[in-house]
Amino acid sequence: MTGERSEHARRRVVFAGLGRMGVHLARHVAGAAPDGVAVLAYDTAASARERAAAAGANVIAELPAGLGAGDVVCLSVPDGAAVRALLAALVPRQPRPGLLLLDFSSVAPRDARAIAAELATDQIRYVDAPVTGGVLGAEQGTLTTIVGAEAADLAPVRWIPESFSSRVVHAGATGAGALLKTLNNMIFNVASIAAMEGMIVARLAGIADDVLLDVLNHGTAATYFSQVRYPKYVATRTFDAGMRLGLVDKDLQIALDAAGELDCELQLCTTGRGMWARALAELGPDADTTRMMDVVARSSTGSGILELFDTVPR
Repeated sequence: MTGERSEHARRRVVFAGLGRMGVHLARHVAGAAPDGVAVLAYDTAASARERAAAAGANVIAELPAGLGAGDVVCLSVPDGAAVRALLAALVPRQPRPGLLLLDFSSVAPRDARAIAAELATDQIRYVDAPVTGGVLGAEQGTLTTIVGAEAADLAPVRWIPESFSSRVVHAGATGAGALLKTLNNMIFNVASIAAMEGMIVARLAGIADDVLLDVLNHGTAATYFSQVRYPKYVATRTFDAGMRLGLVDKDLQIALDAAGELDCELQLCTTGRGMWARALAELGPDADTTRMMDVVARSSTGSGILELFDTVPR
């Protein structure tokens, strides 16, 4: 154990939010915890707690009382509303000097700033630390964590995001992490539509997947969709990347709101959000985002993606 970890050892790390991302983050944190630090995993859903327990996490059915100096609360939930709901249960309002909150959720930049200000009145420090890299990155421990916080707040707990990240980037003050995560999601989701449309044209032209992906992924059109999402979840017909359509709609609205606060109009994001909204209306908020390719295929050709798979040579 390094001297830094020993000097800044924490008594308890409570990891709340054990979804498809969070369960892996909690596992990595537990594996990297310094001596004397207990990592406790919690979720409001019994099914999530059961999955985490099966994965070896130290799961608790009820939140611990008396969180305070030396403790860390980690959150991995969908949005700012979910963060506030968990905080109301985890840390009911009262001064808690020395308690630190690491928020790995995807929240709006203004939510991150507001939550930090609210917690500061109770002497709780907030670290805005969203992650990017998808479920696969969470499983493999290769995420990028984007931190908006004072450097002094990040330093003693940096080992936590380092346990599941290949990069921990200090972006600036609170809200900067949330903003960069928002822009990352916006670019990915809009670029994915362009990749889908190009792939559909290639399929109609009879170009084989291995040839198409060899060109795209070794050229200037390479995207995370072409490198990971399409070959792993679409071409295999599993459509189970682990990201829900409702979250894409939320992320794109956050991007539009953040840009609006800076008097910036995002024309392509607006158009892209409209296309994702069509998929949301057709498939519902819990559908996997890879099913967007079926919506794009039907819009472009009149045929679904599985029909194209079956009728056009691969």
